[in-house]
Amino acid sequence: MFFASSLVSELQQLKAFGTDGEEALVEAFAHEFRFATHLYCFIHVRNNIKKNLRDRKFPECAVQEIVNDIFGSSIYREGLVDAESEVIFYQQLEEKQLLWEKREEENPGCQPGFYEWFCQYQCKKITSGMLRPIREEVGLGMPPPPFSTNASESINAMLRRKVNYKKNELPAFVQHLKEIIDEQQRELERAVIRRGKYQFRDDYKYLEISEKDWFQMTKQQKEKHLQKISNMQLNSTCDESDENSRSSTSSLSITAEKFHSGGLNIPLASIRGIWKNAEELLEQKDAIVSAPGFDNGSKMVISRGRKCPHLVKCGQ
Repeated sequence: MFFASSLVSELQQLKAFGTDGEEALVEAFAHEFRFATHLYCFIHVRNNIKKNLRDRKFPECAVQEIVNDIFGSSIYREGLVDAESEVIFYQQLEEKQLLWEKREEENPGCQPGFYEWFCQYQCKKITSGMLRPIREEVGLGMPPPPFSTNASESINAMLRRKVNYKKNELPAFVQHLKEIIDEQQRELERAVIRRGKYQFRDDYKYLEISEKDWFQMTKQQKEKHLQKISNMQLNSTCDESDENSRSSTSSLSITAEKFHSGGLNIPLASIRGIWKNAEELLEQKDAIVSAPGFDNGSKMVISRGRKCPHLVKCGQ
């Protein structure tokens, strides 16, 4: 509550805020920002629904079908969350009831009652903070992409590692946070002089400065240059011939451009970077292997940032 109240003076015109659905967080922000719309994170709600279906012993194919009924799919298939109004949402949901109950009957090992659980625990979230008109109204776009708390979740993970997953007193926590910010700033400076673990993409190479010139600049000149970089928007454009070449030679089943056209609120430049890493993994021998002890297609994937590999479960 204190954190939310401390933001009121700075965010008086706040149109919307988003959470993962944690009740205490929702109540605190709703109390302080009474006229702002609360958006629910699509990823958290989707994962909660998947967990419930799996706990009820639905087969993976049925889990994915029901999830697609609710959230749509990347192949231009709309879901319940894309309903144009609350009335239409419930009309469409009634049509899904028989279909979902039929899937329960087709799989005798399933625990029945998913439809009732969904109505009791998920419908209000969707109709109050996830439907298409709500996302359009707060300015996410037309059509609006799914909302998620991915960015803040990434920051949370970084903070947890910094404090060694232990509870900290506020002064110590603030100091850890400052250290993270300072380190990110140093990495940006290292990239400028081509000395760090990051480097500029080809179309941003003009921002680089030789190490000799950098250390001859004044503190104010350095800060001005770094601020210019921090304020820039990612440029998603590229040479058309390069794009066609990349699309035709890609070892992946879908191009970054086609994936981006599905409406996700992720810069195309970022998606291309992910695709590039994926292609490199596919080309590297034994970078991806079957996970021992799993029979659902799960894989162990080599990690570039730690010694232990990633466990990637099928359908997640």
